[in-house]
Amino acid sequence: MEKNNRPQAIIISPKTIILIVGLFVAYKLFFALQSVIIALFVSFLIATAVYPLVAFLEKYKIPRNLSSFLILFAVATGFFSALASLLPLITAQSALLFKRLPEYTTRFEQYSIDIPNSIVSQFGSLSSNLLKVAIDTFSVAVFVFTMFVISFYLIRERRHLDSHLDRLFAAKADWYKQLYVEIETNVGAWVRGIGLLMFIVGLLTYVGLSLIGIDYALPLAIIAGVLEVVPNLGPTVAAIPAVIVGFATSPVHGVLVIVLAILVQQLENNLIVPQVMNKTTGLHPLATILAILCGFQLGGPVMAILSLPTVLAAKVIIHHYTLRHDHLIPKK
Repeated sequence: MEKNNRPQAIIISPKTIILIVGLFVAYKLFFALQSVIIALFVSFLIATAVYPLVAFLEKYKIPRNLSSFLILFAVATGFFSALASLLPLITAQSALLFKRLPEYTTRFEQYSIDIPNSIVSQFGSLSSNLLKVAIDTFSVAVFVFTMFVISFYLIRERRHLDSHLDRLFAAKADWYKQLYVEIETNVGAWVRGIGLLMFIVGLLTYVGLSLIGIDYALPLAIIAGVLEVVPNLGPTVAAIPAVIVGFATSPVHGVLVIVLAILVQQLENNLIVPQVMNKTTGLHPLATILAILCGFQLGGPVMAILSLPTVLAAKVIIHHYTLRHDHLIPKK
């Protein structure tokens, strides 16, 4: 039989072309409107975090608009009050800490412990940006205030979600309603859990460093709290600058800081995390690190942090779709 050597035609359907063009346009729009998208996403995170409390108050006949306003007002007031009172101290202590870090590193190396130059340079470079951070505080405050306003409207309009989904998806509306509730529940629990975890670890670190007598306890505690978003690795990395400052003060202070770091980490792993994060889906540590690296590459520190709830939401969507595909969730 004679083989057919004629070239095979490759047919690309209009759907595929539209999908490729749509992805390209979405990619371009994301970077063109990055600030707006970040504001909307953070507003969504705030709304999902406080919505359970709003729903709880609504059961006691407190109107949604009033409860939403009171809760967001309390959170915003606490945030801006803390920012106004702590920012001057944080800026002053951080500038001095990063300025003197090379000196502390030199003293620390007297104990035959080598510190990679890359770590020192990364912390040292932060000092040059502190003035810019202080100058930009007002614009950041306005940005945060705007996000709280958007969050208020998102919570207020939450009651109309079912009707919107019914109009958009008709027969499949029930599946999308269930999916949204699951995302809202998991992401909201994660935001509340990680926020409380960061606060507790930061507070414990601050109290411990202050009792030991370590200089710059506040910025070091903030570093420890912020790095809680990276499980396992974060607390270890956060301990490095505190240990450097401790050994630069005296060997006894250095050893006490190490003991404090171990104690806080043990409390975190065995008591705080199980109690605070017990209702959170969570992410595998490797997935967390990869998400942070990808987010940092795409949009810096802000995107690095926002990448975590994004991946968590994607995990919920994939899980939900898998259940639907396996007929565990009925297709409407």
